[in-house]
Amino acid sequence: MCDLVQVKKKELSSPHFMERIMLAVTQVNGCSVCSYTHTKMALEVGMKSEKIKNILVA
Repeated sequence: MCDLVQVKKKELSSPHFMERIMLAVTQVNGCSVCSYTHTKMALEVGMKSEKIKNILVA
């Protein structure tokens, strides 16, 4: 996780892309709290709900 924190701090990736990664990890881990949190964060950075649904059902 440390590497992702550094990427975020240094703005080496877009917030949209970072949330896509976090949603994919959440899907693999199956954590409902993380799913809720990262869905909310993804919506806040402008991700479309359809795209979020596609990631979470994969």
